[in-house]
Amino acid sequence: FRLDKKQKKTEVLDFLYSLIDKNHENEFFKAMEFDLENRLDDNNNSPFAPLKFPAFYYCWILSKFGAYAQITNWCFNDILEKRVNADVFIQQHHQQNYVLSEQLENNLKEICDAFKSYSNTLNNWYDEIRRLHDDINSSLMSDEFREFLKSIWEIINGSNFVLSRD
Repeated sequence: FRLDKKQKKTEVLDFLYSLIDKNHENEFFKAMEFDLENRLDDNNNSPFAPLKFPAFYYCWILSKFGAYAQITNWCFNDILEKRVNADVFIQQHHQQNYVLSEQLENNLKEICDAFKSYSNTLNNWYDEIRRLHDDINSSLMSDEFREFLKSIWEIINGSNFVLSRD
């Protein structure tokens, strides 16, 4: 079928959703896997990777399947990973006055917009990270995991994450 240029992207997704009789989530997972497996290698030399799918798609998934669906969790994991990687890159290059290209700025904006949408809906994970921050015996954590938690905490809370080795 041919799309009218004025048709919104989410209308197309809604139309495809309506064509599926049952197991909508599973069918969209299959389509996503197929897309990822059959993409051409674009030799993306970007300092931080863009989202695997457009932000509008992730927001549509959230609105269509809800906050606790497996597919929503998969999308959030991609968003969170890309958000942390972008933040680490920016922090590492902050002192060098690194100027982002227009494409990198667009990637970052898309990542941040999707992260904000999911964060506003999925704020239940904040308590889990807070509990890790407050209660965990840090001597049990590897240095890599400690740095990962620090990055996440700073993104979410905007403050320093301190774990002592008492």
